[in-house]
Amino acid sequence: MENEQGVLTVNLLRRELTEDEVGPGMSSGPFIELMVSDTGHGMDKKTEERIFEPFFTTKGMGNTGMGLAMAHGIVLDYQGIIKVESEVGKGTTFRIYFPALSENKAEDSSRQ
Repeated sequence: MENEQGVLTVNLLRRELTEDEVGPGMSSGPFIELMVSDTGHGMDKKTEERIFEPFFTTKGMGNTGMGLAMAHGIVLDYQGIIKVESEVGKGTTFRIYFPALSENKAEDSSRQ
């Protein structure tokens, strides 16, 4: 798979998320979804469970393992959600959700 070409897909859209989709402690409603998907190696479930841990890496020595941990922290700081789906040999999809501003809030913030 190392010398094969893959496909990277990026989508951005507005979605209404339900209480079941956002999880405990979060409000349902309008969100902006950033979806990044690839057809690469994918991850097994054991790896997928740890990818947001600081210093976790599958790359070996010399890699900090901080990239996804930092991304996860930034998303949470903005009251967002980050989800991952992966299958070995098929690829990985990250879905990042940020609460969408209403048109009134967007207009108010542009005036400041």
